[in-house]
Amino acid sequence: MTVMLVGCAGMQLSDMFSGYAQQMLPVRNHIDQGQLQQAQSTLIVRSKTENSYALSQLEAGRLAFLANDWSSSQKAFEQAYDYVKTTNEQAKIRISESLNQAGALLSNDNALPYVIPAYEQSMMHSYQAINYLMQGDREGALVEVRRANIVQENSLKQNQDKLDEARSDALQKADVPESSLYSSFPDMESTLADVKSGFQNAYTFYLSGVLYEASNELNDAYIDYKRALEIYPDNPVLINDVQRLAQRLSMQDDIVRFNQRYGEYQPKSLQSNGIGDVIVVIELGQIMPREDASINLPTSHRGRLRFYSLSLPSYNHARQFTVPAQVQLRQGEQVLTAEPLLELLPLAKFQLYEQMPGMVARQVLRIFAKEEIRQEAARSGGDVGNILASLYNIASERADTRSWLTLPQQIQVLRQPLGVGKQSIEVDYNGQQQLIDVEVKENRITLVKLTVTGNYIGYITSNL
Repeated sequence: MTVMLVGCAGMQLSDMFSGYAQQMLPVRNHIDQGQLQQAQSTLIVRSKTENSYALSQLEAGRLAFLANDWSSSQKAFEQAYDYVKTTNEQAKIRISESLNQAGALLSNDNALPYVIPAYEQSMMHSYQAINYLMQGDREGALVEVRRANIVQENSLKQNQDKLDEARSDALQKADVPESSLYSSFPDMESTLADVKSGFQNAYTFYLSGVLYEASNELNDAYIDYKRALEIYPDNPVLINDVQRLAQRLSMQDDIVRFNQRYGEYQPKSLQSNGIGDVIVVIELGQIMPREDASINLPTSHRGRLRFYSLSLPSYNHARQFTVPAQVQLRQGEQVLTAEPLLELLPLAKFQLYEQMPGMVARQVLRIFAKEEIRQEAARSGGDVGNILASLYNIASERADTRSWLTLPQQIQVLRQPLGVGKQSIEVDYNGQQQLIDVEVKENRITLVKLTVTGNYIGYITSNL
């Protein structure tokens, strides 16, 4: 019991008996109603000694971001990043790790420190980059996109075996040399894109490319646009940007390959004078939360085979998750079409898939540990001890549904050349209208970040 209490010291009582997704429901409802201050005040505050501290900083940073409180958002994300750096130094956490594991075995996985997965880290750095932009610090923004890219590169290295397997499967279907495979066998590219979309994020690469292009670092921009296109190969905005920069940088081999795959490059505007580009990034809806699901597994303990009920997180009802309404955009008489760039649910699913073996192993051990406690309580406390221990076991059996729940469900993007000066873009979402006013500058990029969810529409603009 002493070990259990020490291991659970980083939990609030609500964590033991109530799932994280359930706790976050009021916050998410306030966001859908555009009640950002209420959402911030409803968010449960976590101290640095609590196991969900890092996650709470991500949520706080996102809510401050939505409220246009750039300095508070920056501070929260900095604290989350500091936590990531600390936990990456494995030697410093090994001493406390055994106690955390012991606590998890006698309560639930919420007793374990929350480890920020790669896709959440890359989103954190993307928001942080915009925090810096909105405070006039472009260098700080570039530092953050580089950090996001490092997270993506590390994720790629860790999952190289999966890519190699996908490449091998694709090669078996094609009777052409691998050197010419991408142009001769387009399914190869889409096969690898399907794998990459599980652990890499096209949006963070695209945002990085936009910031590099705005800083006239065209080679770096081109590299990141291509990385985004590898993950999302059918996005017309990415296709256009990659082909456009391939032409500007005279990448002849790439020009030939892209022309074969997508057709010859057709510029959106035949003139450059008096024109600037407006990029609208749309964050749509809110990501689906994990659910607490019970499954029965046959497990042998002390030579006896029994069926035990395991409580595990899942996305079993993803198909029933509400699809956000379509965003309609107009500029004058022209209808503007945004294209999907990122679906966050596949990244979250992939993360859960990676975590599941460890979760199941801990769950089985937890069942045995709790059963031993119940039997001991029955021996020493009779029926009362047996009942109390049984009630505790049932009440404390909660799946770990923790994940960053104020993230959007989907990110879309459009890039449109417009005449310099003041321009307006009409937004129609879920029966509500909003007018976005932008100041377009010649041969410059104007970034618009549009957030739409439930009954809420909000936007920010920045001339890059």
